[in-house]
Amino acid sequence: MPSRIKRIRIEGFRSIEAIEFGPSPLCALVGENSAGKSNILQALKIALGKDWHRVDDFSEEDILDRRSDGEILIEIEFSPPPEHVAFKNADPVPIPLLRFHLTRYKRNTARARKGDLRLDARPLNANGDQVFVLKSAPRRGQKPDFEPLTSIPNSLKRQVPLIYVGTDRQLRGQLPTTRYSLLRRLLEDVDEVVRTTTFEGDDETVAERFIQKLEQALQILKVPEFLELEELVARHALENLGMDPKSDRDRFGLSFGLQDSMEFFKAIRILVDEGGAAVGCAPTGRRCSECDRSRRVPSLRAASEEGCCVPHRGT
Repeated sequence: MPSRIKRIRIEGFRSIEAIEFGPSPLCALVGENSAGKSNILQALKIALGKDWHRVDDFSEEDILDRRSDGEILIEIEFSPPPEHVAFKNADPVPIPLLRFHLTRYKRNTARARKGDLRLDARPLNANGDQVFVLKSAPRRGQKPDFEPLTSIPNSLKRQVPLIYVGTDRQLRGQLPTTRYSLLRRLLEDVDEVVRTTTFEGDDETVAERFIQKLEQALQILKVPEFLELEELVARHALENLGMDPKSDRDRFGLSFGLQDSMEFFKAIRILVDEGGAAVGCAPTGRRCSECDRSRRVPSLRAASEEGCCVPHRGT
C-alpha cells in the first residue's frame, strides 16, 4: 500500500502563521484570493518536490512578515509510513514523519555568519523523536550497533514523491530539460531500468549498447562545420588552461558527445501525429499553449499515477 499524507503542519511560512490539518486522499483547497492556498502547496513542493534539500530552497521572503527572528516549520506525516533500509538484509525502519525546520545561526561559524538561515531536515518517528538505524551491515553473531539518522535519505524521498503542477500548467515546466519536471522523473525511472537491464547471454547493458549506437549516429552529424566548431572549442579550452593547443593535445582532449542514456532522455520532446504529420509540441505558441492546459500536462500526471510501464519509485 503506497504511503499517503496523513497530516500537514506549517508554521511561519509566507502568509501562514500556523495551520495543521489531515488531508483526505482527494483534497481540494478552497478559499478567497490571498488566503494562502498556494503557499500550502509551495511548502509541500519545497519539502517533497526535490531529492535533496538545501537552505537555498528558502529565502527571507518565505518567512512570515520577514521577521528577523522568524522561523519556518513544515511537518508531513505519512500513513502507512515509508521505510528505510540502511543495509541489505537489515530490517526496514518505518519513518512516518518528516520535519523541516528553518532557523538562524545564533553565532558565527566556519560556514556561516550569525543570522544566516539554517535548515534542519530530519526523519522522525511517530512521537516526533529521532530515528535510530544500524551503523553497519548486520553480521551473524555480532551485536548490532545503532546511530541516529540525521538526514532524510534519498531512498525515502522516492517513496513519497510529489508532482507539483503550477497554476499556469505550462508544458515547458514539465519537459525533461527542467530538473524537477514530471516527465523527467518518469524518464529517470525508465533510465534506471535501461542502466541495469542486460542482453541475454551478454553482460552489456541496454544503456551501454545504446551509447555505442548513438556514437555511430553522431558520426553522421560531423560535417565540416561541426568539426571546425569542435576544434575551436578544444583549442580555446587548452589556451585558457595555459596549455599548448598542439603539444598538449595528448594530455587534454575535448569533444562533443553524449556520456550516458539520461542525456538523451533529457532531449526528448513530445511529438503529436496530426493527419500523418508528426508535429513537435512546442512549449510556446498560441496553439500549444491552449492545449497545454487541457491535455498535455494532465496526461503526464495521469501517466505518473499509473506508474507507466516501469516500476515507479512511488505514488
